[in-house]
Amino acid sequence: MASLAVLGNVVRRYCTATARRAACLATALLFAASAWAGPNVLLLWDDDETSVTNHPPQPSELNQYTQSLISALEAAGIVVTLSDHTQGAYDGHHPSPDGFDALIHLNGNTTSAIDHLPTSTVVGLVNYVQNLGGGIITMENTASQINIQSAQYQLSPVMGDLMAIDIAPGAPPAFGTVTLTAVPGEENHPVLRGLSNPFSFTAQRAHSVVRSYASEPATVLLRDEVGLDAVAVRSFGAGRVVSYHHKGNFRSQGTLSPTLSDPNVQQLIINSVLWSD
Repeated sequence: MASLAVLGNVVRRYCTATARRAACLATALLFAASAWAGPNVLLLWDDDETSVTNHPPQPSELNQYTQSLISALEAAGIVVTLSDHTQGAYDGHHPSPDGFDALIHLNGNTTSAIDHLPTSTVVGLVNYVQNLGGGIITMENTASQINIQSAQYQLSPVMGDLMAIDIAPGAPPAFGTVTLTAVPGEENHPVLRGLSNPFSFTAQRAHSVVRSYASEPATVLLRDEVGLDAVAVRSFGAGRVVSYHHKGNFRSQGTLSPTLSDPNVQQLIINSVLWSD
């Protein structure tokens, strides 16, 4: 985003001549809007395609917890655009992520094991982050889908570049209360701004560990009460990645988890967008 110093330089350069004053005012207003506008975010939603009638859907067509997240993002000054189709049918072009500061990938409320991003879309998202400087926020069940040993059901392993949380051996903890604590030395990271230490919420999570990379390693910011790596960040090329070990939307015995409506989870996502922007 443009800084006030940049705005001042533009104003001084172009406002010296009387004939330029009208154009100067328009330029100043344009730069001021850029300086103070919040990030522009693309949200890949994860409700079933059959539950919506519009493409892109209206927020009111999505589940109540995704609606709550959208409202919290907008209240924080973040502009939210919904993908035309549910995340598993997102083709990388409707809309393209290239015009957005960051992308949030919801990937928990699915009724089919094959409901994952197409490989061509994954390649495009990697380019968006690595080469175009985009930010991405990823959540479980992305890590689980990468680890499926079936060509039909596996999410492209290339997505691992954008999912800094991996699956560790062992069974995941049961659905319920998750308590996260900052890793010593990371308490003041911008992704944790305004959050209590520790903080708790209700969610399903993976039996997780930070993903290992040959270069540009990820940093763990939060671990849960059983010692699992829970939130990790990564600078990847020109862009940034924030990944969680918990699912946003998740159905437990037919009931959708309220995770995305929790104020702590919402603040975590807001901070992640602002840091990755």
